[in-house]
Amino acid sequence: MNEEKKPEGKIVLQGKTFSWLENFWYHYKWVTIGVAFAVIVLLVCILQTCSKEKQDTIVVYAGPTYLSTSQTEQLTLALQTVVPRDFDGDGEKNLAMSLYEIYSEEQIRAIHSAGEKRIDTSRNSDQYQLYTTYQQTGESSIYLLDPWLYQSMDKNYLCPIAEAAGEGIAAKSADGYGVRLGDTELYEEYAVLRLLPEDTVICLMRPLVWGASSDEDAYAFEQEMFAAMIPSRGEGNS
Repeated sequence: MNEEKKPEGKIVLQGKTFSWLENFWYHYKWVTIGVAFAVIVLLVCILQTCSKEKQDTIVVYAGPTYLSTSQTEQLTLALQTVVPRDFDGDGEKNLAMSLYEIYSEEQIRAIHSAGEKRIDTSRNSDQYQLYTTYQQTGESSIYLLDPWLYQSMDKNYLCPIAEAAGEGIAAKSADGYGVRLGDTELYEEYAVLRLLPEDTVICLMRPLVWGASSDEDAYAFEQEMFAAMIPSRGEGNS
C-alpha cells in the first residue's frame, strides 16, 4: 500500500509535522544557545582588543590620592614626555595609567577623626585587592606607591636602582630600590605630578614569568622608562 508522500524537508514526530529547523531546535536548543553565547563573548573580546590603543608602557599609581578623568589624562601626558622610544613600532610613544585609590587603616582613622569625609572601607578593600591582583599579572613593572604600600612590599620583588639606572642614581636612594617622587626633575617640572604626595615612591618590580614583563625586550624598555623618570634636579640620565 502506497503511503502518502510527505513534503520534502518535513518529518513526523508523534503525529506532528516539524520543519528541519524546528526539529534541530527541538533537539539542540541549549547547545545552540551555549555556542551562540560563546561566539558573542569571543567577538566582543576581539573587538575590544582591536579597538584598544596600543601602549608602550603602563605606569601604576596606588595611594590615597583621587584623580579625576581630566587629571589622569594630564598626568598621563606628563609621564608620556619621558617615554624613551616607540617600543611597539606603531609610530607613537604612548603611555597608560592604572590607578588604585587606597588608604591605610591609619589614614582612614585620621580622615574620619578630622571629619573631612567618610571613606568607603568596602570599596577601599576592593581597590586594595584589585591592586595586589594586578601586581601578579606582570603587565606593568613601574609603580608610584604611597609610602605604606611601598614599605609593605617584599624588596626581593623589586629591581635594584643600580641595576636599572646605574650606581649614580642609586646612591641618592634611601634603600637602593625606591626614589621619592618629590626629589625628581619630573615633580619639579610638571604641576600635575604635584597632585600626588611628594613622598610617593617610584619603584620597579622584577620581571615575572608571565605577563608583559616576562618578555626580555619589554622589560628592558620598562627599565629605560624607570631610569628616565627618577633623576633628581641637576642630574643626567646616565
